[in-house]
Amino acid sequence: MIRRGISLVEILISLVILGVVVGFAMVEFQYQSRNWQTESERAAASMMAKGTLDALTLGVRSTGGGLPDSSAGIMVRGPNEVTFVMNKTGWVDTAFVYTYDPTTASLGISIDSAAKFENLGYVRLGLNAPAGKGNHGPALFPKTFVLGIKHRFSGGTCTRDSLELDATPFLDSSWNLAGDIQVPAGQLVYGYDSITYRKSQDTLYVRQDLDSEMVYALGVDTLHIQYHHPVAGWLDSLSDSAPAKSVDKVQIRLVTRTLTVDNKLLAQNPTSRGYHFCALETDVSVRNTNLVNR
Repeated sequence: MIRRGISLVEILISLVILGVVVGFAMVEFQYQSRNWQTESERAAASMMAKGTLDALTLGVRSTGGGLPDSSAGIMVRGPNEVTFVMNKTGWVDTAFVYTYDPTTASLGISIDSAAKFENLGYVRLGLNAPAGKGNHGPALFPKTFVLGIKHRFSGGTCTRDSLELDATPFLDSSWNLAGDIQVPAGQLVYGYDSITYRKSQDTLYVRQDLDSEMVYALGVDTLHIQYHHPVAGWLDSLSDSAPAKSVDKVQIRLVTRTLTVDNKLLAQNPTSRGYHFCALETDVSVRNTNLVNR
């Protein structure tokens, strides 16, 4: 019986068939891998949009919480930057003895309990200030200051607790505290907290109170915030129409996108810039419409 081996032609044909099969398998693998990456990025963009919108919605609903009427609520700096102001602790206190160091612009206020205030936060303090800066005359008028807390002390002046406030934005060495500023007797100090969202290019930044600004979300293609005035309607900023600076609803439109370019999508639809998008929009009612917004 004659045994016949595998010819060179048969080996070459087998290798060609194997190469075709492996090639198809690699193409299918790359296709599935690209689809998996695209869907993963789309899911990430969707989760980023939902989480960011939830945070902004919570900020709107918390605005003015724990603060009395006539306190600042929403601070608007354009359609893609906003600060929400609240008093998270709901705490108020009484100001007693005060000191002022003009070299550091530090205002020390003696209060009942410093434990209720965070070091990195704000207080709202009413002072009697002169009509003009550097005016040492007797004419004083009440003025509201919002000062950052530098330090808090237990058992300070006159065995009371105290706060050291940063008066840099308002007072400087030209002010003479004894002649220019007086703390009215029994003046309340309010805990003052804030959270700021700011979009720059494709990044959303957040700043809590006096903490450093941090990256909050990436791939933010659009953040558009509008404010509803009872008379003037929807605007990108606050309205001076009566009632001035009033806001009863806030509309948030948020568009996030995938972080990498899909070249196939770019070829099919150049206007997409090669990105997949997730768009969300919501209207949020403001709980306290009597706040003084800025």
